[in-house]
Amino acid sequence: MARTAGIDWASEAHEVCVVEEGEVIRREEIAHEEAGIAFLCKELRELGVDRVAIERPHGVLVERLVGAGLQVLAIHPNQLAASRGSVEFLGSRADAEGAGRHAPEEAELAL
Repeated sequence: MARTAGIDWASEAHEVCVVEEGEVIRREEIAHEEAGIAFLCKELRELGVDRVAIERPHGVLVERLVGAGLQVLAIHPNQLAASRGSVEFLGSRADAEGAGRHAPEEAELAL
């Protein structure tokens, strides 16, 4: 199974989670600046990620991800909320580092 990533978008920094077969491979926060985004794109390609789920369908981050050859899936926050009752995720939001972030769930929905 391929590795996928979920990005919890924010204006200053993004929470990124890479998963493979339900296991978290990498979790980190990257700055919303050109150097941080370039690092993220390079790292995702090196990790073998081919699909990325994010809650915004546009913007510099999405443009750079697509430009790096990654398939980007825009998942509206309402879709994520609606799936919580029917899909078993890696852990609850309260269990995730930085409660309130849902990058792992977005990564799993990218499968």
